[in-house]
Amino acid sequence: MEESRAGRCIFRPGFLHNGLKMRYKLGMKSDSDPVRNFSLKTFCLGLLILLVVAELAACSGKNSSSIPATVTESSKNPLPDLVIAASSGKPLFSIHCSMCHGEDGSGEGLAGGSLALKPTDLTAGKVASDSDGKLFLVIKNGIIKDGKQTMPPAKKVADEQIWQIVAYMRSLVKK
Repeated sequence: MEESRAGRCIFRPGFLHNGLKMRYKLGMKSDSDPVRNFSLKTFCLGLLILLVVAELAACSGKNSSSIPATVTESSKNPLPDLVIAASSGKPLFSIHCSMCHGEDGSGEGLAGGSLALKPTDLTAGKVASDSDGKLFLVIKNGIIKDGKQTMPPAKKVADEQIWQIVAYMRSLVKK
């Protein structure tokens, strides 16, 4: 064995040659890395399977054609079972609305106190009597008062999820 000038690396004559010879005996090309090639092939195959499964799920899943493309203030909630919709809307409300409006919808959320205008109480008053369509549009588009945005729009929430939140909000109304 021979030591390099730096004194750290040890060079063994024939080592590289023996490594290439071993790869050739195993049926591999000298410049290929079997681990890397296997991982790339596995990744591509996995990605293809994931795309096929996602496409099948999208095509064979729930038919959301009952959700109208256009919503007006007079629109009614198009979801067929409002009890199930409300139960699906509860976690969505917790994620997207409760920070300001509170878990119970009373307008006493954690972030509500730091806002210039107190968040609306969703359990009584005008909101309780608003139409489903109006609530949908407020959630989807937000609220602007006096040129200032007082409620942000729900940009990353699907229409069906907004209808579920509306259904849940109806369950919060005090009787």
